[in-house]
Amino acid sequence: MAQQFPALEKDYTRAVANSPLFFLSGEVRNMIWRCFLHLDDDEEECIAYGYGDNAARELQAALVFTCHLIQQETAAIFYLENEYDIDCTGFNSDPLVALSQRFKTLGLAITEMSEYDPHAVYVEVDPVSWSSLTPWLERYHSGLVGLPIGPAFGPGSGNDTESSVIKAMFGMVDDLRCVEWGTVQAALERQRPILVGCYDKWSKEQGECEALSESDGES
Repeated sequence: MAQQFPALEKDYTRAVANSPLFFLSGEVRNMIWRCFLHLDDDEEECIAYGYGDNAARELQAALVFTCHLIQQETAAIFYLENEYDIDCTGFNSDPLVALSQRFKTLGLAITEMSEYDPHAVYVEVDPVSWSSLTPWLERYHSGLVGLPIGPAFGPGSGNDTESSVIKAMFGMVDDLRCVEWGTVQAALERQRPILVGCYDKWSKEQGECEALSESDGES
């Protein structure tokens, strides 16, 4: 159980009550928050996830985490009114899960972000990895993440066999949400040979694919 600090809570309440900022109406405060929290489109700034140690791309707003009250007023403005760049190369859905967890702690829904910025989650299929694709399918089955977006998943895609099969897999998972994952996974495994027929790297696991990609780059 969290410790209670009545003295600190009293000081916090007094500070808010005496702050000129909170004498302003909520509409005016939102205008002020947006001045600080809306990223610059001209500079192509965005909230980025999945870029490893490249901290310059991992934009966050310290203002959102100043205190609980300011967080309540600013979290949706920052996280739902800016564009995203979420790198899920090779169907690695871990960055999307990390963002989903951040949303959950802030009381926001990841689906709201998807509605505002439908092209946020970008997937480059290559390097292919069955061991990354199946966790994404499982997480989609549970509702933890949404559909991938990228050149293989746009409205005009699906003309090649590989894209068609992957899209069909996600469609099947969506239709079978009421079925336990083990049964769904077994059905997906039976479709894997079709992908292997399109591109033999689908027969490899993630580590093998990365090693092959490195050797291809060196040659």
